[in-house]
Amino acid sequence: MPWDPSQSDHSLLAAWASGDQAAASVFVQKYYRHAMVLSLGYCKGDTEQAETATQTFFERLARRLPKLGQEEPAKLQEIGQHFSAYLLTAIKNNVNEQRRSAVHYRTKIIATSPRTKPVAEPPAAETFVREDAIRHVLSFLPESQRTVYRLYLEGYSHQEIAQKIGLKQGQVRGRIDRGNQKLRQHRQLIHQLLKP
Repeated sequence: MPWDPSQSDHSLLAAWASGDQAAASVFVQKYYRHAMVLSLGYCKGDTEQAETATQTFFERLARRLPKLGQEEPAKLQEIGQHFSAYLLTAIKNNVNEQRRSAVHYRTKIIATSPRTKPVAEPPAAETFVREDAIRHVLSFLPESQRTVYRLYLEGYSHQEIAQKIGLKQGQVRGRIDRGNQKLRQHRQLIHQLLKP
């Protein structure tokens, strides 16, 4: 059966759970960017850590799905119906687990090497790179809304945006409203990523 991203998350996950790699591929493509944006937010812009958290999430999901499909179909259905919430929680947990593991590993090395001075690690990115945040957030929007929404995120008023790109204020407002609807599940994270 040919799969595409418009099919329900539950049907894609159920097919993946039964071993359908085409469904798995479509599902990962559908949610990879979403997972990466969440990871980048929780990792404060550390791209390497975010990629690790994202890949770990999908690897764990792949290992968990067959068991859920056979033993807990109700749980699989619940995950499929509320996948965005599941993804948000799982990514946050993966990032926190990575941090705990990194601290434990550094502590262990320092504790077992008393003769050597600990080498100062380069500090992790303290703030998320604004340009990357905007680029990842806008990847969820259709091309027609990206320019308007980018200017909106940069702090321009509706009137200023209309003047810059030659639209009416009502058109600008409409595109921003549609962008807000599309990104509503990311709103809290967007504010976290884009705050100065």
